[in-house]
Amino acid sequence: KFFTFRGQTKFIQVDLDRFGNHKRNIFDLEWNKIPVEYMYPNCNDSIKKPKNFDEMIKIANILSKDFDFVRIDLYSHNGNVYFGEFTFTPGANLEYFKPNIYDDIFGRYYNIS
Repeated sequence: KFFTFRGQTKFIQVDLDRFGNHKRNIFDLEWNKIPVEYMYPNCNDSIKKPKNFDEMIKIANILSKDFDFVRIDLYSHNGNVYFGEFTFTPGANLEYFKPNIYDDIFGRYYNIS
């Protein structure tokens, strides 16, 4: 899930075991895990960056260019990229960051024209 601001991806969300023991990690563009929980606990296992990660970023940036903010959901499976959805209010705006300083960090990129 690619957090994009005016056509530029800034953060990537990876969810694991959504319908069981849900875990979630947030990464930067260099695939560094960011020390934040976003509604669900982090997964401590190593998560490999998709081989087609650069292609996914390019697609997310193109799809999001006309929006101040949108989360673009893309999936990598067997080397192919699949589109999921556009999300303008992730988690219905009810999900939160821990620590909450990440509200400000993410919010710095949101600049309404």
